Amino acid sequence: MPILRAGSKVGTRSADARSKRPTDSALKQQRLWSWRPVLSPRVAIATFLAFGVAFIAIGIPVLISAAGVVEVTSVDYADSSVCSSNPCEFELEVTERLVAPVYMYYRLTNYYQNHRLYVRDRDDPQLIGQSGLDQSLLPGCTAATSTQGSEAEFRRLVNGETAGEGGFGWSGVDAMENVISPCGRVASSVFNDTLTLLKPGGTEVSQSSKGIAWATDVEFKFHNAADGSTGTNFAQFAFERNQPCAEFGEGVPTTLSGPVKLDADGRYNGMLPADWIDECVAKNADAERAPGGAGANIGWCFPGSGMCVEDEHFIVWMRTAGQANFRKLYATIDEDLEPGTYTVRVSNGVDAGGGYKKYSYDKAPTASCDSLTAPAEQAPEEPCVIEEAMEGLYNTSVFGGTKKVVLSELMWLGGKNTVLGVAFVAAGALWLALGAAFLIKDRLSPRPLGSAPFLAPPPSASA
Repeated sequence: MPILRAGSKVGTRSADARSKRPTDSALKQQRLWSWRPVLSPRVAIATFLAFGVAFIAIGIPVLISAAGVVEVTSVDYADSSVCSSNPCEFELEVTERLVAPVYMYYRLTNYYQNHRLYVRDRDDPQLIGQSGLDQSLLPGCTAATSTQGSEAEFRRLVNGETAGEGGFGWSGVDAMENVISPCGRVASSVFNDTLTLLKPGGTEVSQSSKGIAWATDVEFKFHNAADGSTGTNFAQFAFERNQPCAEFGEGVPTTLSGPVKLDADGRYNGMLPADWIDECVAKNADAERAPGGAGANIGWCFPGSGMCVEDEHFIVWMRTAGQANFRKLYATIDEDLEPGTYTVRVSNGVDAGGGYKKYSYDKAPTASCDSLTAPAEQAPEEPCVIEEAMEGLYNTSVFGGTKKVVLSELMWLGGKNTVLGVAFVAAGALWLALGAAFLIKDRLSPRPLGSAPFLAPPPSASA
């Protein structure tokens, strides 16, 4: 019944105008063309069998390719019977020819990099190279406090302060000189063993760490800060941070990458040594002028140096693994490795001539500070760089893990990995088994498609 009185012209509409019926179009009336397959028993069986054959046809070549990849794994050199000194050497037997490029990995076991608290314990703005980040601006590293449940743990990891003796002891005031950069457990636990492969004759195999990290990580995610804060109070970068620019050159060791080596064009990180030194001097001066910065003494940790946070070994480590047993790329070798007994030399720290040394930050116990760069007289409350004897290699006993060196070729789908091939073959076998089961059932008790007994309604309860 109309809601308006007869004769009214305002708001009058016809019955068709008030209708909510969709227009008579193919789209709105759902008359568009479509393929409506009828899954008859024969079609279903043929589909299962076809998928089974296809999956197996893919899986078998993948398995064959994986089986053809030559891979050599060393003994667990965390075992004291293999490595009991720093440096140490152990043999690696290559039984088949490894065709270049050969990839060198280190493999760790029982190391849970995928733990939620561990993964979160980092600060990405700091790693990107953002300037002016004091402790109050580093929320990414506060996740570590939950493992200890105390403010002291936060100060130890982020601020460099401990409540007791034997650690950092300077003021916990929010200031650039007190920041640990990079902060967090992921960075502080970086793998820092130096691996060198020696041929059967004793000569070193040429290794390169260029390109071992993701290109996007190198370009966008990891940069040294322009204000000079990168490496402050971070023991793993203490050596690089306190090196004079003029000391750069071929054969100079670093804590994460081993000796600095130039590429075939005599360049490092895209620059000739002389240009690199000029850039180092300029960036150190820029850091000194930066407001609120950490001062000019940033050594090799300047933006674009390719060291410290920009070191590709460090970048590889910071991309955390998803499983407890993992391996990470350490170097590439651009020459074939013939069968024979090779030697792996493992060291940790800086070769100081009379043994390997480590460099770290500590509070000066007296007015004098035994530092690489500090003056003879320094206020005792200020941090300084100290040199100590390097006792051992990367410690895996704290988590009950192992350390191994792996040499491997690559196939068209990556390294030696049979999981993908096995998965394809297993899925194909399952498809074939289901297809065969349906085929047997259809032959033993066939049913005509659309048979009336199956379409008729069930008899009523009163029948």
